[in-house]
Amino acid sequence: MKKWNQVLTLTVVLSSLFLGQQSFADDAAGGNNAPQTGLRLLDFRINEIAAFQSGGSSFSGEVSWNPFFRFNDTMGIRGNFGATLFNQSGGSNFVASEFALLFSYDLTPVWALELGGGYQLWSQTPSVGAGMGSFNIHYKLDKKFLFVIDRFFAGYSAVFMTSALASEAKLGVQIGF
Repeated sequence: MKKWNQVLTLTVVLSSLFLGQQSFADDAAGGNNAPQTGLRLLDFRINEIAAFQSGGSSFSGEVSWNPFFRFNDTMGIRGNFGATLFNQSGGSNFVASEFALLFSYDLTPVWALELGGGYQLWSQTPSVGAGMGSFNIHYKLDKKFLFVIDRFFAGYSAVFMTSALASEAKLGVQIGF
């Protein structure tokens, strides 16, 4: 829990120091909040992930590729193809891969929700996989931070393993090119 508090504190401090006043209006001159229909293939996410299951917990980093197709000014669909390294209760590590489709809805020019589902595969011995449901909220920056970061996000995923429900919390950034 201490690690999550540090990540959250760092996110808040960086936001207040480097982002300053944000415009809540769409920037027709090309700001990050200007609605753009069509396909974006070069969106990626980097985040902390905390996974909890009845047998224990694991804290790690995760990377994902997140292509996005915007239908109109407020709705779109995002792919989520990611991987993380989890720690088993016996001390060994395994890779968890996830594949999901998320429906995205813009609440305001800067706040958006994502809701969807997919599949997560754990490459432990023996390999196991299960369906999952995900919910994310993200804050879109008016201008890219460090030339690539265009949003902060937080999310929750429920992975419906046959042995026990796995709950995963995420906090991170999205980068886009």
